[in-house]
Amino acid sequence: MRWLILTVAVIIILALLTAGAYFGLGWWQPPHTTIGESTAGNDAASESATLEDALSIAHQALDEIEHKVRDYSAVIVKKERIGKDPVETVMFAKIREKPFSVYLYFLDRSDTKNIKGREVIFVQGQNDGNLLVHRPASIYSGTLSLNPKTWPATMGEHYPITEIGLANLCRQLIQRGEAAGEPSQVHVKRYRKARINSRACTLLEIAYPVAEPKLRGYLARVFVDNELHFPIRVEIYELPVDSGKGPQLLEEYTYLDIKLNNGYTDLDFDPKNRQYKFP
Repeated sequence: MRWLILTVAVIIILALLTAGAYFGLGWWQPPHTTIGESTAGNDAASESATLEDALSIAHQALDEIEHKVRDYSAVIVKKERIGKDPVETVMFAKIREKPFSVYLYFLDRSDTKNIKGREVIFVQGQNDGNLLVHRPASIYSGTLSLNPKTWPATMGEHYPITEIGLANLCRQLIQRGEAAGEPSQVHVKRYRKARINSRACTLLEIAYPVAEPKLRGYLARVFVDNELHFPIRVEIYELPVDSGKGPQLLEEYTYLDIKLNNGYTDLDFDPKNRQYKFP
């Protein structure tokens, strides 16, 4: 009996030591469960809508986020055409709305093999307005402090980190819609039965005037989650030089595995967090 008690005690001590090493030494991975390709679909039946309808949905979604969402985590899958080729990036993200704070852990990127494990932190009003980046695969193993809106922080990106997140996604949609010129020239279709993976969505297909020079892309496809009431995927297409090829994807942003209101604190956006691997 005494032998059994001693054995159990040793096992418990070893378990505690292992747990301490796991968290204390930063052997940690973000809880990403979906990092592969996201799938989208919709039924063939559509109904007509207006640009005013689309803008109303975008404003309601932004209001929902601003008043009910304090923070969230998500796996972000983005595709952006860089030069002639589309580049796909997969990131685990923690985002807090006030003050606007972002933690990114890069999982994959199609144009480089050395992205996994990169960490980025940005907190509005801190670090002299700069973002902090740790690149474990780089010969420079320290922490870089970069202006988020200039090179090299924006290299290979359509938008700076200051414009990431669901609220900013809604703001960009509103800005695009309000810049569309004559609303009667904008054609909108609504698909009630759409999906992103297993999430039920409503799809809005918004075709802007082809000749409108202020618009970056002439077709937007917006998947609004029926339960969350805000977009979880946005696709932007532009007209190619060869009109026979049809629209070409310019950018696509998908938010997967969204978990709302996790109670994030300043520590979640601090490079000194022992769960992270910042030097």
